[in-house]
Amino acid sequence: MLALFQLVSWGIYFRSTYSASGMPGDLAFAGNGLNSLRYVEGPLLIGELCLVWALYKIGVPRALIFLALAAEAGSRFVILTGRAPDTSWPLFVLSGLALALLSLTLRPRVIALAPVAMVAICMAFGIYLVERRRPAWLKAAQPLYLPFYEAPSQEFFYLIDNEFSQQPCWHFALLGHRLQHDVDSGSLGEFLGRSRLPRYVAWTRVTPDAAAITLQGYTVVVNAPMGVLLEQSPGGAGDSPAKSQATGQATGLRH
Repeated sequence: MLALFQLVSWGIYFRSTYSASGMPGDLAFAGNGLNSLRYVEGPLLIGELCLVWALYKIGVPRALIFLALAAEAGSRFVILTGRAPDTSWPLFVLSGLALALLSLTLRPRVIALAPVAMVAICMAFGIYLVERRRPAWLKAAQPLYLPFYEAPSQEFFYLIDNEFSQQPCWHFALLGHRLQHDVDSGSLGEFLGRSRLPRYVAWTRVTPDAAAITLQGYTVVVNAPMGVLLEQSPGGAGDSPAKSQATGQATGLRH
């Protein structure tokens, strides 16, 4: 079952656009500092654990196993320090300590508690790192989502021009810090097909020179290099009768 899981997982990864490849037929993302390996962290971890277990069971000296683990951890740290906004020395210390104590997890009395302890440590330290670095996330899109990041629940629609571009990824930031906002996304046709139009509409540029959109019944409240945020005008296109007007006034969208 593990072999089938690995085969299916890695097969999907290498055959999917925006996984290992930037477009069908290449491996651009896999070669970009192994950036897209985050999509297969589960299969990668299972494969590494199975490899360590297999080496241990066939009698490979522990010194060689730890040498391989140290080389793997060192390569991960090189990639991590190249992407992190600052040097996280507690992470270095914690990971080094975990590597040094790895041999204890192979003992029968400890092996059952080791996963629980590892999960607890990773969650506690992971939460700390996430909250510490949250202000540095998605800087280009911050003018669009940051004003509502801690705000009470609002209704948004995120317009997507090209579903095969990276544009769809940006709508997640609009959900807010506690995922409190109601955020739908889709094409202009899907937006106009709603029975009631939302108060806010967000749109990001597929290319830097793309013209900003306008919608009948909406006013631009944020105009940033990344895109625009529109708010429904008082008495604007809140209900379905205004959809025909919005269709004629929407500009700059590509299908």
